[in-house]
Amino acid sequence: MRYLTIGSLALFAASCGPASETRYDGVETKNIAFHLYSPDMGIHPSQSVLDDPGNPFALVPADELNNGTPASPARKWAFNPLTAPPVTCFYIWATTLAKAPSGENQFYTAERLYDVYRFNLAAPADLAAVRGMAMGAYKALLAYFPDAYNRTADGTPDFDYASVALQRLLTLAPADPLPEGWILITDSKGNLRATRI
Repeated sequence: MRYLTIGSLALFAASCGPASETRYDGVETKNIAFHLYSPDMGIHPSQSVLDDPGNPFALVPADELNNGTPASPARKWAFNPLTAPPVTCFYIWATTLAKAPSGENQFYTAERLYDVYRFNLAAPADLAAVRGMAMGAYKALLAYFPDAYNRTADGTPDFDYASVALQRLLTLAPADPLPEGWILITDSKGNLRATRI
């Protein structure tokens, strides 16, 4: 059985909406355009996003982007994922992923690529490539960080990234099989869960 329904955990994954203006150390972030510099940007282990001339965060130090505490969060959380521009979010998360690889950074990079695709925020000629990038980012999560979980600010496990990644892959390519070794099952609470076989 490949899957039963689509939904459940996918709703937990925060999504940048298409809109509000934010400044990041003086950088205007509302109108950052998506630039298809390389089709592997945001897909671990690629570092290509760091060379993209359209990436305003490429020179921000890794510690500043990735390390923080509940009282002083890492800079990658400087943008509200529900309202900040998805392209801005993509660049900050992909930069963080390139400098500090982790399941969290790969997941949120994949989510931002998914947003860029579904909100049509790339040039029309690039949308098919962005769809492929989002799929590649979710697959990289499953390959390199299969056991990663989202955690609340106090460190409590919240949801596993793999379950959302598999559901997103089904949304992006419903006719394609799930990555080898993975299935979705419905747990006792009716939620779809990723399971390795």
